[in-house]
Amino acid sequence: MLEDDLIKMSAPTLAAIKTGSLFAYTYDCCYKLFSELAGVNEKLNKKGVYVTILNLSTEKTLIYVYRKSDLLKLLKDSLYRLFLETEGYSSTLRDAAVSDEEFIKLHLETLSKKLSCSVNFPHEIGIFLGYPLEDVKGFIENKGKNYK
Repeated sequence: MLEDDLIKMSAPTLAAIKTGSLFAYTYDCCYKLFSELAGVNEKLNKKGVYVTILNLSTEKTLIYVYRKSDLLKLLKDSLYRLFLETEGYSSTLRDAAVSDEEFIKLHLETLSKKLSCSVNFPHEIGIFLGYPLEDVKGFIENKGKNYK
């Protein structure tokens, strides 16, 4: 069932049109969810696509699907990196010698914590979905109003 929802909800990412996609997924068994997730990743990681859980709650989870190379390019871009630092993402990553996988993992952990623990929704999530930096900044500055 996860595969069906993943195909429907993240087709632009699977087709290499978008950096990432996000969707809510309802599950009935945590063990089955993690098993399905492992199976999906086994198939997709070979193609540079990764699937992870950003927020897990009872019977519902927030699934993030992303193209590793596209996300890495955005996260390593100096303008995006500076912006994310102002939003609470680790600034020590700039100088740390971490692998690409660890670099992405640290950013996703921060995003996951903000989704789970923050009072305010982390609108910088647009970066992880591939929205242009100026659009994300504008959305935040205008508090979601005056969009086109």
